[in-house]
Amino acid sequence: MKAGVGTSEKIVQKEPAPASSHNKTNAISAVLSLVATWGSFATVMVLMSSHLRFASPVLAWIMFGLVCLVPVASVLLAIRSFKRGHASYWFEFSSFSITAGVVLGLLVATMVFHFNLLHTWEMSTLQRYTRVDPAVAEGRSMVDAGVVQFVNGTHLDHSRSMGFKNVDMYCVVPIVAQGAHALVDFWAVGMNCCGDGSDFECGDAKKPGTLGGLRVLDDEHSPFYDLAVEQAEGKYGVEVRDPIFFYWTQGGDQLLQRSWDHGSALWWRFLFGYLFLSAAGISVFWASHIKRKD
Repeated sequence: MKAGVGTSEKIVQKEPAPASSHNKTNAISAVLSLVATWGSFATVMVLMSSHLRFASPVLAWIMFGLVCLVPVASVLLAIRSFKRGHASYWFEFSSFSITAGVVLGLLVATMVFHFNLLHTWEMSTLQRYTRVDPAVAEGRSMVDAGVVQFVNGTHLDHSRSMGFKNVDMYCVVPIVAQGAHALVDFWAVGMNCCGDGSDFECGDAKKPGTLGGLRVLDDEHSPFYDLAVEQAEGKYGVEVRDPIFFYWTQGGDQLLQRSWDHGSALWWRFLFGYLFLSAAGISVFWASHIKRKD
């Protein structure tokens, strides 16, 4: 009699990875996500608020377009991974956060660039003039003026100040010297600082001994200053050929430096503020991810 031979199959069950392994993987993923998130924001901040954007804007935007390939690629890879059933929470989160970093980096960099840094760089391309006599000099000979220091005796002719109202009040007043001729090409300007137009108090107008002018390079508001000057021509009979507008100030260089310092301080605050925000967001995501696993 043949003895039957029985076979038995061993069922091997895969043991779950120890908790320490999961924690190590999550920690590495969190660090990589933080580097990618903050790195994308910092890269765009540096690029789009740099002197390159001022000197070669086309090149700056081309480089920004290349940077944008990173979040686009990460999103496409995340979608592809999700469709194939290999979704990774960390990968999806990183794709979203990198994209957010690029978008927010562009918005913040543009704000700092236009409101704080651009004016300083524009002024650096203009000339500095000292001992300018408004009784002799004409606007057409100083179209490249940036920071100007006028001769002693120069003052604002408050008797011929004017304001043009267009939602805001655009205030102008002639910059003249003793014995000035009828031609007036130099004007101190400001917004909402002359009441009904007859009392010019903009900048350092009330500070005696002020002789400095900082060139106005504001394409948005300059047309309204032109209209105010035209009104002054009609009312006071002054002759204007090539008007140049200045902020009346005791220290044009100091104003530029303050604007630069303020922009630089904002830049650093946003840079490290976003680092803190990214770290906080990743920590929250990590905590929620652990709860889902449990």
